Amino acid sequence: MLRRHRLTARVLPWLCLALAFGCGASSEDGEGVSNGPDPDASSDVSSADSVEDAGSDAAQTEGSVDDGGTEDASPSDAGASDATGVDSPPPEPLTYENVVLDVSGDPDCSEFDGAYHLYLPEQIHQNGSTIGGRVVGYRSPDLVHWSPLGQVFHNTNQSYGGAVTQGLWAPEVLAWGGKYYLFYVNVMSGGLDSQVGNKDIAVVESDDPADFDKGTQRKVLLDNGYAYIDPSPFQDPKSQGLYLLYKRRNAAGTGTSIVIRPMKDPFAFSGGETLLLDSKDVPGVGQLEHPMLHAAKNVYYLLFSFGEGDQPTYRINYATATTPLGPFTLRGTLFASDTNLSGNVQKKVIAPGASSIVEDGAGQTWIVYRQKKTAATTFADRGVCIDPVAFDPAKKEVNGTPTKGVVRPGPKF
Repeated sequence: MLRRHRLTARVLPWLCLALAFGCGASSEDGEGVSNGPDPDASSDVSSADSVEDAGSDAAQTEGSVDDGGTEDASPSDAGASDATGVDSPPPEPLTYENVVLDVSGDPDCSEFDGAYHLYLPEQIHQNGSTIGGRVVGYRSPDLVHWSPLGQVFHNTNQSYGGAVTQGLWAPEVLAWGGKYYLFYVNVMSGGLDSQVGNKDIAVVESDDPADFDKGTQRKVLLDNGYAYIDPSPFQDPKSQGLYLLYKRRNAAGTGTSIVIRPMKDPFAFSGGETLLLDSKDVPGVGQLEHPMLHAAKNVYYLLFSFGEGDQPTYRINYATATTPLGPFTLRGTLFASDTNLSGNVQKKVIAPGASSIVEDGAGQTWIVYRQKKTAATTFADRGVCIDPVAFDPAKKEVNGTPTKGVVRPGPKF
């Protein structure tokens, strides 16, 4: 899905620059936490994103730590790669070096209101138990310099159907009909299979892409006691039809699949599931997850992650079709780990996954994704990366080179 929604011009920052030698930081640059319910009074936050595997389905206690202390639950600005105000014009020439944002989790990136918005999940712990999670946001004028928005949503202490929240995974945001819709995974207690757990897909509506805690409507879209994970909304640029892709994990040991359903609006489906891809159809061992669709001329590209997200074998694959419902043909691997991960891995690509596609001001497509910073088997070492990619509908290919620790020309505006 092309995440490009230019709703305001970029003129004001230049005017401010000319009049006042730079606008400085906007009101959104600090640790601005929304005025919604505060779950943090006695919570411990795992900044390592311990429970959220963003669709990797690790055990829900993976890496969870409760040190008995009370940490500041507001996301710090330590991950912001530059103090430049988010509405300031990017320097020329712009360069970047991965990772561009040293925060864990699987990112979702879109362009709203003249700036790029990045969303990542974070789990909330209290007294040694995970009571839910939050979505933290970042904002950037150029995909390189990021400023924190703080908490934009949380699902702590929610309950329904006899289950209670135990985490929040895989947020993605859609601009539709003048409003914004946050799709996310409610990790709930219980479930039909103890190894799979109970993971539901929910959506919340807001007028502000930086504050879904004040959202006026929420709905659980999928809840059957099994694992519905990694929701990814897609609006077809040709038909304007709305769809939701997601990962389905069936009973333990029976594999995973990526499915799609048409939607009447962000709160209601208008048809049943169509299977797009099954894990048995992909060479190798691992799970299918983090699907996203991108349309280029008459070709629909299904990008997805495959493998186990805490291991170097994790990668981004893609398939193509001529309609959003398929059938899709597996084409190959877009990004994968470097073959030699011995020695210093500072410049080694490791376990790329969880892709979003956006454009810069010159129309170049960029992939926003995550990499591991080490070859260790852990989810706690991930960071946000960007690299240019090129879609070739004639050849049904997408090409690009993942990088880390190397200075490269950045996006253009």
